Amino acid sequence: MRHLETLLLALSAGGFLVRANLVQELSFAAPFSSFESDGSRRVSPHFRVYGHAVVNENFVRLTPDRQSKRGALWSRMEIATQSFSTTLRFRISGSGKKFFGDGIALWITHNTRYNPGDLHGVNPKFVGVGIVFDTFRNTEALDKHRDVALLVNDGTKTVDDMYEVVQGCDAAVRVWEQRADFDVSKAARAKVEIVGREVRVQVDEKEDGNWEECIRTTLPDTIPEAWLKSAHVGVTASTGQLADNHDVLSLQSFSELEKARLHERMEDEKTFFETDPAAPVDERLSLVEETLNQILSRLDVNEHALEHKIVGVEDHIKSIVMKIETREDQAEDRIGSLEDKITMAAQTDTIRRLERLEKDLKRSVEQQLEMQKQTINTRFTELGNLGGGWQIPFVLMFLLFCAGAFMMYRYHLYLRKTHLL
Repeated sequence: MRHLETLLLALSAGGFLVRANLVQELSFAAPFSSFESDGSRRVSPHFRVYGHAVVNENFVRLTPDRQSKRGALWSRMEIATQSFSTTLRFRISGSGKKFFGDGIALWITHNTRYNPGDLHGVNPKFVGVGIVFDTFRNTEALDKHRDVALLVNDGTKTVDDMYEVVQGCDAAVRVWEQRADFDVSKAARAKVEIVGREVRVQVDEKEDGNWEECIRTTLPDTIPEAWLKSAHVGVTASTGQLADNHDVLSLQSFSELEKARLHERMEDEKTFFETDPAAPVDERLSLVEETLNQILSRLDVNEHALEHKIVGVEDHIKSIVMKIETREDQAEDRIGSLEDKITMAAQTDTIRRLERLEKDLKRSVEQQLEMQKQTINTRFTELGNLGGGWQIPFVLMFLLFCAGAFMMYRYHLYLRKTHLL
């Protein structure tokens, strides 16, 4: 047991030594257990969260698997050294098997805060470098496409200028979530080392410790020699018509390259429950240690997997609710439009019927008057021929005419009361 204690103390001391060289202001790692004043989780007091990015306990989701989203993390502090190493652990996954985009980018620039734009979520006018993990293959520019590309700008170049000479490599850092071997505990890693104008980028696409050198270059003289001291670190992601889940799990930054490499080796060898096969312990204790180690490991993976699925379900539910609300609004607009059309059609039909009734009534009255006029003229002629005694028939005819006119007027009032006029 004394050997085991000695080993644990040595490991603890070594871990403390490495962490003492970790640049805390430019680093973060899950679990994210601190909170902002509004109750939302935060990555670190040294990083700002922008756009659609959401901090969960085990990862930061820069964008969900939805169209037209943009999210970012940006450091408050500058690097302030001439040598710098940072390792980004990230996961790009989604439901699309053939169509997806657009990717994640790691920025080391003079921007003191996030400046949104169309270049993977940032404004292309910057001073510094960007390492872009581009998952969208544009068929119009396949000759210039690299899965991992280094973009360099001195503040004067356009996007086309930066892509004129592309440095990078291809790496399968994106995973389809419906694969049988999809595992949220696995992610891709990218390590960036900068000393002055010298830049080196390595990629471990499956997080199996197999690092492949992707970029090794010297920045142009248009980039100031001491540019790194004033630079800030940012991570961005964006989606357009195509989408993916873009998650960030950790960012580990060091001011000394050797300390960064030592930390990397210790992380690869880390277990939840340290065992010492050479220690004088019996087999049962060794079995307990191994079993506990496996249980703790599985619990951590299951917790991460559960959160990943829950976040995906929440995003899906929000998307469905938004679509339902949109369709509800559209349905209300269509119903309102139909009601207006029906009302207008009914009013138009009523007006036409009223006009037709008025014309028929007018024609009927005119015909009646003409007939009465002819009758009166005829009676006048007959009475004139007879001589006297003509007043009585004339009065009777006049009274009949008045009675007919009065009845027509009463019929007209009846039509108005029944809304036919």
